[in-house]
Amino acid sequence: MAETKGIFQALTRTNMGGRDFVLNANMALSNCLAKGSFMTLTYLEIDLSAQTVDIMRAGHCQTLFYRAATDELHSLESGGLGLAIMRNDTFGNFLPEPERVHFEAGDFIVLFTDGIIEAHNAERE
Repeated sequence: MAETKGIFQALTRTNMGGRDFVLNANMALSNCLAKGSFMTLTYLEIDLSAQTVDIMRAGHCQTLFYRAATDELHSLESGGLGLAIMRNDTFGNFLPEPERVHFEAGDFIVLFTDGIIEAHNAERE
């Protein structure tokens, strides 16, 4: 985890876009994670002046977006493979462009981990 934190902190300082961040993170993690290990992530780039969020998912759970004006919850599904699953230059072929969402006052984004959707009760439901 310490290696991942260092990689992410270094990459965020370069001011590259979300897609380039994910491509570079995949390359770096492919070189340091044990074979068979991988990681998922959701990367958000928020522009407060334009009121937009660019969302990049690499294997992580979908992102939920609530639009207050219409009282609707949308599942933002676009996303690519988890990081270090494909450890070569073809990774980019499976990575879409970021999904851009315009937001207004009262809107919000819900991010969650797979621990939420994999949880079950004592009856295994």
